[in-house]
Formats: sequence, C-alpha cells, structure tokens
Amino acid sequence: MLGRIWLVRRLYRTLMETYFPVRYRTGTRYDVIVDEIARIRPRRILEVGTCRGAMAVRMVRGALAVSLSGEIDYWGFDLFDEIVEEVFHHEAAKPSAPVEVVEARLNKVVVKGRNARINLVSGNSKETLATVGAKLTPFDLIFIDGGHSLDTVRSDWKLTQWLCHARTTVFFDDYPRWGVGQTIDEIDKRLWQVEIIEPGDSFKVNEQLVKSKLVRVTKR
Repeated sequence: MLGRIWLVRRLYRTLMETYFPVRYRTGTRYDVIVDEIARIRPRRILEVGTCRGAMAVRMVRGALAVSLSGEIDYWGFDLFDEIVEEVFHHEAAKPSAPVEVVEARLNKVVVKGRNARINLVSGNSKETLATVGAKLTPFDLIFIDGGHSLDTVRSDWKLTQWLCHARTTVFFDDYPRWGVGQTIDEIDKRLWQVEIIEPGDSFKVNEQLVKSKLVRVTKR
C-alpha cells in the first residue's frame, strides 16, 4: 500500500514538473521569479549564486516550458565547493555543492523532451564576471543571490548591469539584509525602475525573526 501511494505521488510530481513547472511548488518569494519567466519567456538566464542549483532548476524548467524554440542558455556563477570558511561567514553564504554535481542536476532537467544549455563558472564573481562575463551577450533574466557583503553585491550589480538589454529583468534576493539593502538604495532611479516585492518571507536567523524580500530592477 505504501509503495502504491509513493508511486502515485511520484507520478503526480513528475506530471506537474513537466506540464506545469512554473507553479508546481508555491508559497515562497521565488514564485515571483518563475511567474516572471512565464511572462517574458527568457532564452538567456544568468544567476549569480547558483549554490546547489535548486533555484536554477526551477528557472530552467520554467523557461523550457514556455519556450517556443526550446533554445535556453543558463549561465551560473558561484564559488561552488571552492568556498572557504572565512569567505563563508563574511558573505553570509549557503553551503554549495561541487560544480560537477550541480551540472549533473541541471542536465537532468527535461521538459517536453528538451534540455537547456548549461554553463557553470566556478570562482569569485568579482573576478569571473569581469573576465568570463565580459565576453557574454546580454541576458533576458538575471538573478543576483551570491555573496551578501556590501562589496560583493555592489560588484555583482556593477558587472551584470552591462549584461542587460532594454527589456532585461534583474532580481536581487534578501533585501534589505546585509549589503543588498544599501546596494539597492544606491541604484540610480533615473535610469532604473526599482520595485520591492512584498510581502517577502519570514524566517529565523540566530533565534531572531527576519524577513527577506525580492527586488525587481528594470531599465527605464
């Protein structure tokens, strides 16, 4: 009996992930991003802070589901397993997985028989976005959720805004915490439209209840 229940649940999840990938799991601030994917149909996605690949899987799956051509390029930048304890605490980072593990996970994402082109870049984003990123063409969707120190968030924004075209959507995570809040406040509102997404998610950090929000940034 238990085996049959497990099988039914697994079949249900597989169907939902394949045919309704944008809304098969709801209830977090990240739903805003997958809804945006359904709206703008991005062909090129950049994520700063791929970590273990959970959000990358959702974004790639959603993009494949709404793509007319099936040609999706995903670029993910992260330290992956190169992160050391000092950087881990300074950046308020999450534990990452080895790059080959994340790559294998993303390559398994198949929607309607189609895969995305997965490109993962390991290293400090202050360096990799300035070197590898400088050679890339603009993206339709950019998600910045890497290191959270002020100098890193500032750098990630500076180096990714040159990868925006006129209709690019940029999301920042964890506003107004750490260096995200000040970076957002420093954005030139004459050039960029900045929208703080309410209500955000609440959770405990060191026994204190904190709230994190997404911020959507687009060119004016």
